[in-house]
Amino acid sequence: MKAVFYEVKKYHIEAVCETPMHVGTTDTEKTESEILIHPVTAMPFIQGSSISGVFGEYIKNYFDTDIMGFNPCDKEVDGRSSVVFSDALFQSNKTKIETRPHIKIDSGFSTVHSENRSGQVFNIVYISEKSEFSFDIYYFSGDKNDESEIIEQAISALDSGEIKIGGKTTTGCGKVGLKKVTKTCYDMRDANDRKLWINESKEEQEITNDIKKSDAKSDRYLIKVEAKADKLMVKGSFIDSMMLHSMGYSDEKYPDSMPASNPNSCFIVPGSSYKGVFRSRITSIAKYMGISDDFVENAFENRSRVCFYDTVIDKKDCKINTVVRNKIDKFTGGTISKSLFKETEISGKFHINFSVNSKERINSDNDVIWNDTEAKKLVGLMFLTIRDMAIHAATLGSGASVGRGFVDVSEVSVKKPDGTEYSIDFEKKDMNNESKSFINECIALLRKGD
Repeated sequence: MKAVFYEVKKYHIEAVCETPMHVGTTDTEKTESEILIHPVTAMPFIQGSSISGVFGEYIKNYFDTDIMGFNPCDKEVDGRSSVVFSDALFQSNKTKIETRPHIKIDSGFSTVHSENRSGQVFNIVYISEKSEFSFDIYYFSGDKNDESEIIEQAISALDSGEIKIGGKTTTGCGKVGLKKVTKTCYDMRDANDRKLWINESKEEQEITNDIKKSDAKSDRYLIKVEAKADKLMVKGSFIDSMMLHSMGYSDEKYPDSMPASNPNSCFIVPGSSYKGVFRSRITSIAKYMGISDDFVENAFENRSRVCFYDTVIDKKDCKINTVVRNKIDKFTGGTISKSLFKETEISGKFHINFSVNSKERINSDNDVIWNDTEAKKLVGLMFLTIRDMAIHAATLGSGASVGRGFVDVSEVSVKKPDGTEYSIDFEKKDMNNESKSFINECIALLRKGD
């Protein structure tokens, strides 16, 4: 009988959430979409099948191999996969949970969904940024087909953000960073290694630096916007009284409304807010330029096309201002007696980060539905939206009618998949010839229509 495998490589990965993560149900008809809780540890966890799925998709896209398929030696002997993933377990003392409200949107009209009014607003539970977890990957290789370098490339892609875990990835969730990676090799033709394999007790070799130095393959345009706002209010996640005290707010009566925040005492502009603003503005621009609604829907509905990340604003980098307002009678347009309320707005500099995927996609009829040309068209629409923000034609968050959400853009930079970078200095109204050529190329594609 043939050996099932000749060598086992075990990778132990310790990672930290660089953005919030959602692993669990996403049923928007429920009042709250919860995360998965391990039945033994009573802590959040990620199923091994979920990690296997995102790793398998990445390897399928960038490597011509069946490494995630069946046994490497003889498919008729054993039907096991060549790569096995354990569940990822979170550490109890380094894990926080947060809840964010969401609104059900009608994708056809980009407005609040009206089919079920009681289900328009729902909550989603997230594992917070800076939470830590660990998991194992086992690679079973044959005699002459060691492809462990592909596994290591995929682990590197996890660190670079090419691989994200869980749901809501288009709004920045699921990006993780590597804290430590170890590798252990067991040679099944060696009697001593076979004994050590029983308890997995062989000494580990740390390869964290090698993994981080590895260049994971990418097809994404990375866009970064430097901006500042004098009055910003993005309502969102829950903030408690302890957090207000830690931010130096001493009024006995706390504000009725605060900007969105995370459990690490930082204000945030959620990626979902950016996605809503950019999608709405891009839809308007696309209609004006004669670009079909199908293009916008194809860009924003598919989870891999575009991704927006949270902006995290440390309390040290912003100013907090609380204002007193009064409620308005919508029928008379006058003030409602004794109906004062407090709102807190923030001001300061911040960054907007998002990416556009240029990987070619085809449908079941072998028609190209997305490629680098489509990606550049979307990048062009992004530039026009950023321009509108810079001239105060588009706002972030709520309260535009009272002067909130207007953003001053200072600089925009774009990094192509090949590493080439371009930038625009909005303050000096300047850019070099290479940047001008790239932007003109993107805008020209829009003028050609579909």
